[in-house]
Amino acid sequence: MLTETAQPFITDEATPAAMLQMASWHAQSGDPEQAERCYRWVLEREPDNMLALRRLALLLQSDGQRVQEALPLLDTAIALEPHNAVLHTSRAVVLNTLERRLEALESFAEACCLKPGDLSALY
Repeated sequence: MLTETAQPFITDEATPAAMLQMASWHAQSGDPEQAERCYRWVLEREPDNMLALRRLALLLQSDGQRVQEALPLLDTAIALEPHNAVLHTSRAVVLNTLERRLEALESFAEACCLKPGDLSALY
């Protein structure tokens, strides 16, 4: 449930696009809990929304304590866009954080194969 301050802006006519904007605003304003609620609202209505999947995964990854929760979101996103090198890189970072090194290396390798010459996968 969204906080009382957000409630007046949420109507039956709220759109996923509007909620994604609200989520971004909350995330940038230092309110990750509200951002998460907005992303989950979008995913309840559009489970394949790539932007919500990716941004929520990044939000959870940045938490440090909830990195594991980012993995299924990234796996869903990769299933939808298997040739997206950025998603494979994000998955590799999460797996590396979880100390699942071999799986992380495989995801990094996949990202490099999908976008040869792109050094962002090597950070």
